[in-house]
Amino acid sequence: MKKYLLFLSLIIIGVLSIVFFKYYSDEINEKNKTLTTRNSLISQKKESLKTEDLDILLDGSIHSSGEWLLRNQKADGSFNYERDVTTGEITDSENNIVRQSGTLYGVAKLYNYTKDTRYKETLLKGFNYFDTLAETKDLEGTTVRYFKEGGSVQANTVALQILAYLELAKADRDLPSDLSTKLEEMVNFIKLSQQSNGAFQNYFLNKIKIECWESDYNNGESFFALTSYYKYSSDETLRPLLEISANYFLEKYKDFNIEFYSWGMMGFSQLYEITGNTNYRDYIYQNTDNMINVAGTNFLGIGAYLKSTNEANPLPDYSQIVQTEGLLYVYKIAVMDNPEKASTYKNAIINSLAFHAVFQSPWEETLPNRIYDVVKGGFCNRSDCSIQRIDMVHHALSAFIDALNFIDNSNLQLSVANSINTK
Repeated sequence: MKKYLLFLSLIIIGVLSIVFFKYYSDEINEKNKTLTTRNSLISQKKESLKTEDLDILLDGSIHSSGEWLLRNQKADGSFNYERDVTTGEITDSENNIVRQSGTLYGVAKLYNYTKDTRYKETLLKGFNYFDTLAETKDLEGTTVRYFKEGGSVQANTVALQILAYLELAKADRDLPSDLSTKLEEMVNFIKLSQQSNGAFQNYFLNKIKIECWESDYNNGESFFALTSYYKYSSDETLRPLLEISANYFLEKYKDFNIEFYSWGMMGFSQLYEITGNTNYRDYIYQNTDNMINVAGTNFLGIGAYLKSTNEANPLPDYSQIVQTEGLLYVYKIAVMDNPEKASTYKNAIINSLAFHAVFQSPWEETLPNRIYDVVKGGFCNRSDCSIQRIDMVHHALSAFIDALNFIDNSNLQLSVANSINTK
């Protein structure tokens, strides 16, 4: 009897192994087939860019991204962090509160661009989610507001919330009193997180001591948030604080720093517009020229990639759309006083925008309708386009909107062919 049961068990295990192996092999083969077909579609989309007006493509992409964000907001107001494009499944295992905050900044820009009230509702629902994480504290005679998740406080979460509030204020030309109060309290937090040398402490008020308290990302994000609030409020008490930080950053980030560049250039561009200090203008030009030289194939070389029919060519780094956001602000300054630089920057921007337009779903020819309906409009955060993530969606969305706001549409139309033919 025991031998019979053992034999039966072995048969069952063998059958299950065969079934599992076949299922797993079929799944791998299906994914490989999907990605192969997708590479073919990428080639086709690259070809369409040679004739399609980029301004029309960007506008359509913006609206498609907006629909993706609407579909991916959860009941509590946060967003699905990541999706597998081939299955449509949500993977939130690495959810990031800073990127959740940044996504609301993207939604706020989307609302300002479209004036579609659905995006305002989405934004306010997101603000409500952050209200559940918010704490206030009286500190040095003022009230500060910040957000705590898992016992951790990060200043750049606050900075990105400030930017979202300010974008809403621009769209509606004002803020209701409750949001205005929250905005001022968040600004107070960033102001007090500034150290005497001008750096911003990313883990300000964090109860757990963290040695690497200064973050290049946060230095840029907090700097941009304060310059944006200064521009909005004309609060002159901010100017000396910003100048202290600017002097520190001019030295610390003399060379291109990929983590500081985008937000930092946005902040310096705005501070130059406000103060007219040519040191800030010269700095953003020098830093941007260094960035393009370092990034090389990620900007000016994208045109060659788009022109190529060889899918084995290495892809530019998908994440350089983040740098494009900063580059757009520098371009806006260059247009006013340096046509030669403006032309170089514009070509780099258009190359980047065209490249990222290629890596936005839809891939309806490769996916069942039930999956396509979930993932359409999202942006990939990997070169094989297998994963969508909220930060890539909001960064691309922001860059596309700024491009349409900062670059004359006729220039976009005329420059697409030049972009594609870059050698």
